[in-house]
Amino acid sequence: MTQPARTPIDQLILNAVERAAASDLLRGGVRLERLLVYAVGAGVAPARVYTEYSSSRLEAKWVRAPGGVDLAVIGRGFRVTPRALCEMKIDKLDESLWDAIKLATLRELEPDGPPAYLIYAAGKRKFEDATGSNCSALFQHTDDPVTWETTHLIERWSKAWAGLLKGSSKDPNNRNHPRLSPARICTHMISDPPFAVAGAADQEIRVLKVWAEGTDEIRFGPNGWPEGVVPVISSGGKARSAVPNSDGQFPKPMRQSWLDRNVPTLADADYRALIAELKRRGWRDYELAARVTPHRI
Repeated sequence: MTQPARTPIDQLILNAVERAAASDLLRGGVRLERLLVYAVGAGVAPARVYTEYSSSRLEAKWVRAPGGVDLAVIGRGFRVTPRALCEMKIDKLDESLWDAIKLATLRELEPDGPPAYLIYAAGKRKFEDATGSNCSALFQHTDDPVTWETTHLIERWSKAWAGLLKGSSKDPNNRNHPRLSPARICTHMISDPPFAVAGAADQEIRVLKVWAEGTDEIRFGPNGWPEGVVPVISSGGKARSAVPNSDGQFPKPMRQSWLDRNVPTLADADYRALIAELKRRGWRDYELAARVTPHRI
């Protein structure tokens, strides 16, 4: 699917972001996301806006409806149908993975619905991180829209996805995540050049347009990972594969805290591998029944 390079709604959003970047609200390096949302919302005047706009349609695709979209531009008069949907963050580029899937799913559910945008503020160095470990690759300038395989995005930034799942709930059995999402997501950075934030050295705002490509979908397992993707466990700010390490070993020694934290979200194949490894280490059936299998009931 090819998107126009610039539409009237694109221009409305870009004008609002430009005003926000130049406003006093963001001077002095203030990092409050609600101020960014407020500044962009003020910039679309006289159009009306809603914050934390919720769409019940997402309940059909997620375990439960995720939090509302940060900003919905409604327009004038009494219409409540959004003209644009915007998710915004400051510094947290890794959260763009979650936001992109969320917005692309909304666009898939409503192909003729409002366009969707990621409006992210961060330091220039963070946006241009050569490693791309923080999802910064999404925010690079390209002449044409870029199509991403959703599964590949999550595999590429598996540490970010693991952290996002953990952030949805401290209880691993109660985490929110997609059940179905578009198989392909298109993005196009329409803010070229990015907007420099007044009074905040090296800080800039980039605007990424997001939509779903086609109608194919991928399915997520109960652990929040796309089917066929090896899950990664996030703990203490670090992430690691939940399957055996490259040398074929699970953690040694095997501590109960690791089992309590990881067994509930292991894929079935990984769980079977864990049981086989523990038996190889001499664990008896009664030990497995007391320490491991209750997490799978």
